[in-house]
Amino acid sequence: MVDKKVIQISRWCALSAVVLMVSFLVMISIAPSSSVGVLLAIAGILILTPVFYALYLIHRSESAILSLTGFIIWFPAAALDLASLLNHDNIMIYIIDCFIFSLPLMIFGFLAFKSEKMPNGISLMALLSGIFNLISGVATLYNNKTIGMFTGMGGLVFMLIWFTWLFFILSENLLETKTTNLG
Repeated sequence: MVDKKVIQISRWCALSAVVLMVSFLVMISIAPSSSVGVLLAIAGILILTPVFYALYLIHRSESAILSLTGFIIWFPAAALDLASLLNHDNIMIYIIDCFIFSLPLMIFGFLAFKSEKMPNGISLMALLSGIFNLISGVATLYNNKTIGMFTGMGGLVFMLIWFTWLFFILSENLLETKTTNLG
């Protein structure tokens, strides 16, 4: 049985991450060299750990190994994302970050798609976010920074939609029946 507090905390963490990431985007558009934007992004990444833990707990009964894999991969993905933010001139870190960061998104998107507990639309947002991040890494690897930048931003937009949607559907009854609201 999943603790209701874990689910409630993860809901608010998902919403807080969205607010922090949007604040980061606003900050880098206003003052690109400001360290405040990077701090907002770092906080947004760190605050997602409870969300991925809740997703692991939710999908554990349907696929214990795959949900645990998604949760475990989240840690190097978050670390690489932090490293990429702190060393944005290192293209190789960004490429590896895109590849690794896409994995937990695609894993939990796939699990949501197969689950009767979540609407298919939410799985589509997670899968698209992961796919766009993967394409961004491949495009950057092949030195097409324009496609890399636009697909990276697309992945971020789908991720923001996914986390906003998670805020609305994460609840303790998600563990028992298929979600019909917003789905």
